[in-house]
Parts: sequence; C-alpha cells; structure tokens
Amino acid sequence: MSLLTLENVTKAFGGVTAVSGVSFTVDRGQVVGFLGPNGAGKSTTMRMSTQYIEPDAGPIRVDGVPRAEAGRAGKRLIRYPPQNNP
Repeated sequence: MSLLTLENVTKAFGGVTAVSGVSFTVDRGQVVGFLGPNGAGKSTTMRMSTQYIEPDAGPIRVDGVPRAEAGRAGKRLIRYPPQNNP
C-alpha cells in the first residue's frame, strides 16, 4: 500500500487554477522531489498533501486513509522542508 496517494487533485484560487488533475503515489521510504518552473503548483500540491489547504477536487490518502481522516498520525508520516514556513 502506498504511503501517499493523490488522484486527479485540483485546486483553484479565484479564477486561477494552480493544480489541475495531479495524480501520483509515494511508497514508504521513498524520497521524492518536485521540479518545475515558478507557478507550476509544486507548493500548492505539498500544502494539500500536508492538509494545510484542502483540494477543490480529488482524494488525497495517507496510508490508504482519506487525508482529512488521518489525523495527527497521518501528519507525522509526511515530512517536507518548505521554502518558507507556512
């Protein structure tokens, strides 16, 4: 089972779509990096993955459990060093 799963996740701010239909999985122990130009949605995707913001569409699961239901135990499973403190 994957540690983190995003399926067709979308997030818009006003009329601007920041993330559109992103899907990926991360397995336990796997180290993942996002590369892309400014404004590509990397930070927004990480903020949704860590439940700092909610997606407009698409499920995010931590250890098979919906992100919103994973609670503190789910938050402890995902670590990332943001460029700026959210």
